[in-house]
Amino acid sequence: MTAGNMTLQSAFETTRQAVRAAISQAFKTPEVIRLFAKKEPAELRKRLATIDREVKLGKMPFASVSAQAAEILIALKKLGEPLDSKEEAFLAQNRTAS
Repeated sequence: MTAGNMTLQSAFETTRQAVRAAISQAFKTPEVIRLFAKKEPAELRKRLATIDREVKLGKMPFASVSAQAAEILIALKKLGEPLDSKEEAFLAQNRTAS
Protein backbone atom coordinates (compact mmCIF):
# COMPACT_ATOMS: atom_id res chain seq x y z
CA MET A 1 0.00 0.00 0.00
CA THR A 2 2.84 2.39 0.70
CA ALA A 3 4.39 1.71 -2.73
CA GLY A 4 1.26 3.05 -4.42
CA ASN A 5 0.45 -0.04 -6.50
CA MET A 6 -3.15 -0.75 -5.51
CA THR A 7 -4.50 -2.17 -8.79
CA LEU A 8 -6.70 -5.22 -8.72
CA GLN A 9 -6.31 -5.87 -12.44
CA SER A 10 -3.51 -7.76 -14.07
CA ALA A 11 -1.70 -6.38 -17.10
CA PHE A 12 -3.51 -8.99 -19.19
CA GLU A 13 -6.92 -7.84 -17.99
CA THR A 14 -6.03 -4.20 -18.66
CA THR A 15 -4.97 -5.09 -22.21
CA ARG A 16 -8.15 -7.10 -22.71
CA GLN A 17 -10.30 -4.16 -21.65
CA ALA A 18 -8.38 -1.84 -23.97
CA VAL A 19 -9.01 -4.17 -26.92
CA ARG A 20 -12.71 -4.39 -26.06
CA ALA A 21 -12.95 -0.61 -25.88
CA ALA A 22 -11.21 -0.21 -29.24
CA ILE A 23 -13.58 -2.69 -30.91
CA SER A 24 -16.60 -1.03 -29.33
CA GLN A 25 -15.53 2.37 -30.63
CA ALA A 26 -14.84 1.06 -34.12
CA PHE A 27 -18.11 -0.86 -34.45
CA LYS A 28 -21.45 0.19 -33.01
CA THR A 29 -23.62 -2.76 -34.09
CA PRO A 30 -23.48 -5.71 -31.65
CA GLU A 31 -23.87 -8.26 -34.45
CA VAL A 32 -20.93 -6.78 -36.38
CA ILE A 33 -18.83 -6.76 -33.19
CA ARG A 34 -19.65 -10.43 -32.55
CA LEU A 35 -18.87 -11.54 -36.11
CA PHE A 36 -15.66 -9.50 -36.19
CA ALA A 37 -14.51 -10.97 -32.88
CA LYS A 38 -15.22 -14.50 -34.12
CA LYS A 39 -13.42 -13.70 -37.39
CA GLU A 40 -16.31 -14.83 -39.58
CA PRO A 41 -15.99 -12.95 -42.88
CA ALA A 42 -18.50 -15.26 -44.60
CA GLU A 43 -21.17 -14.35 -42.04
CA LEU A 44 -20.33 -10.66 -42.41
CA ARG A 45 -20.78 -11.03 -46.20
CA LYS A 46 -24.15 -12.75 -45.62
CA ARG A 47 -25.27 -9.89 -43.38
CA LEU A 48 -24.19 -7.36 -46.02
CA ALA A 49 -26.13 -9.28 -48.69
CA THR A 50 -29.20 -9.33 -46.43
CA ILE A 51 -29.00 -5.58 -45.93
CA ASP A 52 -28.61 -5.04 -49.69
CA ARG A 53 -31.61 -7.28 -50.44
CA GLU A 54 -33.83 -5.57 -47.86
CA VAL A 55 -32.95 -2.12 -49.20
CA LYS A 56 -33.72 -3.22 -52.77
CA LEU A 57 -37.06 -4.68 -51.68
CA GLY A 58 -37.92 -1.45 -49.87
CA LYS A 59 -38.16 -3.09 -46.45
CA MET A 60 -35.47 -0.82 -44.98
CA PRO A 61 -34.52 2.72 -45.93
CA PHE A 62 -30.93 3.01 -47.15
CA ALA A 63 -30.21 5.86 -44.74
CA SER A 64 -30.93 3.66 -41.74
CA VAL A 65 -28.54 0.85 -42.75
CA SER A 66 -25.77 2.66 -44.62
CA ALA A 67 -23.71 3.08 -41.43
CA GLN A 68 -24.06 -0.63 -40.64
CA ALA A 69 -23.05 -1.56 -44.20
CA ALA A 70 -19.97 0.66 -43.85
CA GLU A 71 -19.14 -1.02 -40.51
CA ILE A 72 -19.35 -4.44 -42.14
CA LEU A 73 -17.08 -3.37 -45.00
CA ILE A 74 -14.56 -1.92 -42.54
CA ALA A 75 -14.65 -5.16 -40.53
CA LEU A 76 -14.08 -7.21 -43.69
CA LYS A 77 -11.18 -5.00 -44.65
CA LYS A 78 -9.63 -5.32 -41.17
CA LEU A 79 -9.98 -9.10 -41.42
CA GLY A 80 -7.95 -9.00 -44.64
CA GLU A 81 -10.83 -9.78 -46.98
CA PRO A 82 -10.55 -8.30 -50.48
CA LEU A 83 -13.24 -5.76 -51.38
CA ASP A 84 -14.46 -5.27 -54.92
CA SER A 85 -14.46 -1.85 -56.59
CA LYS A 86 -18.14 -1.24 -55.80
CA GLU A 87 -17.55 -1.93 -52.10
CA GLU A 88 -14.39 0.24 -52.05
CA ALA A 89 -16.32 3.10 -53.66
CA PHE A 90 -19.16 2.77 -51.13
CA LEU A 91 -16.68 2.70 -48.28
CA ALA A 92 -14.84 5.78 -49.57
CA GLN A 93 -18.12 7.62 -49.99
CA ASN A 94 -19.41 6.69 -46.52
CA ARG A 95 -16.18 6.69 -44.52
CA THR A 96 -17.08 9.89 -42.70
CA ALA A 97 -20.43 8.46 -41.62
CA SER A 98 -18.82 5.40 -40.12
